[in-house]
Amino acid sequence: MFGPAPARYDRSFPENDFCFAKYLSMNTHTLKSVSSAVKFEFDRAVKLHQSGALQAAEESYRELLVKEPDFAPCLHMLGVIFLQNDQLTEALEYVGQAISLDPSQAVFFNNYGAALHRLERHVEALACFHRAVAIRPQYIDALSNLGKVYEELGQLAPAAAYYREALELSPEHAEVKERYGTLAKQRGDSPEMIQLCEELLKHEPTAELHVRMGNFLISRGKAADAATHYEKALAIEPTCAPALFNLANSLQEQHRIPESKEMFTRAAEARPKQPFWRLRVHATCPVIWENSQAIDDYCGELSTELDRWLTDRPPARAQELVNAGAFPNFSFAYLGRNVRELKEKFGALYAHYFQERSAPQGSGLKDKLRLGIVVTQRHEGIFLRCLAGILQHLSREQFEVVVCCPTASLTQIRDGLNLESLRYVTFPQALEEAARLIRGAACDIMYYWEVGSDSLNYFLPFCRLAPVQCTSHGSQITSGHPSIGHFFSSQAMELPTAAGHYTERLWKAQSLLMHQTRLPTLVTRSREHFGLPAKHNLYMCLQNPLKLHPDFDPILQQILDTDPQGTIVLLRGGQPAAEELLRKRFQRVMPDVAPRIQLLPHQPFPDYLALLNLADVLLDPLYFGWGSSAYDVFSFNQPLVTFPTELNVGRVATACYERMGIRDLITQSAVDYVAIATRLGKEPEFRNDIRQRLAAASEVLFNERLAVSEHEHFFLEIANRAERQ
Repeated sequence: MFGPAPARYDRSFPENDFCFAKYLSMNTHTLKSVSSAVKFEFDRAVKLHQSGALQAAEESYRELLVKEPDFAPCLHMLGVIFLQNDQLTEALEYVGQAISLDPSQAVFFNNYGAALHRLERHVEALACFHRAVAIRPQYIDALSNLGKVYEELGQLAPAAAYYREALELSPEHAEVKERYGTLAKQRGDSPEMIQLCEELLKHEPTAELHVRMGNFLISRGKAADAATHYEKALAIEPTCAPALFNLANSLQEQHRIPESKEMFTRAAEARPKQPFWRLRVHATCPVIWENSQAIDDYCGELSTELDRWLTDRPPARAQELVNAGAFPNFSFAYLGRNVRELKEKFGALYAHYFQERSAPQGSGLKDKLRLGIVVTQRHEGIFLRCLAGILQHLSREQFEVVVCCPTASLTQIRDGLNLESLRYVTFPQALEEAARLIRGAACDIMYYWEVGSDSLNYFLPFCRLAPVQCTSHGSQITSGHPSIGHFFSSQAMELPTAAGHYTERLWKAQSLLMHQTRLPTLVTRSREHFGLPAKHNLYMCLQNPLKLHPDFDPILQQILDTDPQGTIVLLRGGQPAAEELLRKRFQRVMPDVAPRIQLLPHQPFPDYLALLNLADVLLDPLYFGWGSSAYDVFSFNQPLVTFPTELNVGRVATACYERMGIRDLITQSAVDYVAIATRLGKEPEFRNDIRQRLAAASEVLFNERLAVSEHEHFFLEIANRAERQ
């Protein structure tokens, strides 16, 4: 309901009234020579038109024009019939004749602009709508149409201004509210958008509107608030399938997994023609686990379920797969397991629905490669954090870069990259339209920054958006995609046997893939500011709590057992349910020391850096470590104890230490990890010695031009390889 809409044409006269007298009152100079008989016939034709009898109305208009060939109102209304029938050339001809005979009518210009808009002649359409408003300043349809066209041209500020002007004139205009609500969402004006939806709900508290409001809220990361609206929708309509399904989504985002699975089951029962809603029940992955056995049980049960689906694939459209969202999402990276087999099964299942898709031909450029990069909504920050430095230094002689992102993400990404040489393609959430627009960029290589962090970026690669498709460390671990040919990683982050972890061809750089600048200290804070004990040794793991694998719990317990003056500092994350699950696990596993585990709320970035500087020791969690945030640690030469594990997501800190030539804090066992961490905590001399050595060596991690040249080499090599094949 909030998707792209054509410009609104106006079949009416003033006040949406087809009464001839109303038209006559504003057109006396045009009609004063018209006879009473002509007026009567025109009024009869308009009433036929109004009733939907378009053929009869057209015949009446034509008969009238035989008698009065220069009768502008009749020419205009005949043009409107052609506009309704999508005969746009004829519509322009007849409405254009009406304008030439009477250029004083705002409605003529509005409808001429509507025909131009449908022909995608946006600049000419804008001129017509502006002319209509100049003639009739309070013309709501023309104001709304100006908003639509400016929105489509990506000029969101004037679009919002015209929508607001239309709403000031007609506060209850539902269509303008919808369009403005969508625009407010795109611009991030969440309070405005919510206010508009609330106004609609006052007048029409339907299940559909509550679902729409919930969808807005969940897209802004307000899962708990969204759930309230889905529950209100279900109170009105208990079997409303979209409300059931989206309530399940919001519960999953809150990490209320048992409730989420129950709601997905109810949704699947309410909508049996959506078979992949049933798979969503099994695919929903917890993130706070009781123990390792629960993880193994989940993986085994899901693997068995996927085997059943692979032998009996139900019919489904591509967009239904996206909407169902039953895919190996980002939570799989937290499992501490090699999940290649699971991801491969998902990839094989979904490839069936895209098997007719062939890759486009590419740019056809002779002297450079056109590189496309796909970034989806809510992942702009980490994309800019990790890839901005690479793109800012990438050779413009060898590469033409096209960033493909949602309209809502454009401003943040464009401002963050600050590169005039880049092209941008924006796309909606609808898979087919997004794929069409991205394919239209005719890229030679499509680099998916992340695959599987949301449903759209998981399914887009199946659409084959370029001849060569690749991903890298933004996807964390293998995508499992049969349509993605290459994964770009770092030699220092991979085991010698790592090729077996990937369905893609693995390419290993000598660099660490990042071109980062050293962070400055933005603010300083005291321990008291964060409510931390003044004299305890602070062991901090300032990471997403979803990374706190149950296998890490014994290490935390042993650190606190070994250092009675130690406090472990963690972050809560954004969802109370996850925090509660974590606290209960700590209390069950290590009740004696759990009171010395302090969970702090999410911190603004300057405060996070200040907190980082207060740590005595930083702890790298098992299986999924600090990742790109390791550069935060080493910006301030802080000691980070690490225990490298099998997958690349657990080896970033180790790679950084190898690059610096400092191996003292790379441990080989849990016992070793505890011993090094507590020595750092209890021995200031050892801690200061490590910090001094980091200060002398850490500069090698920053502004690494080798990372840029190796990206260039990787892109050229995979393109040449495809050409040779």
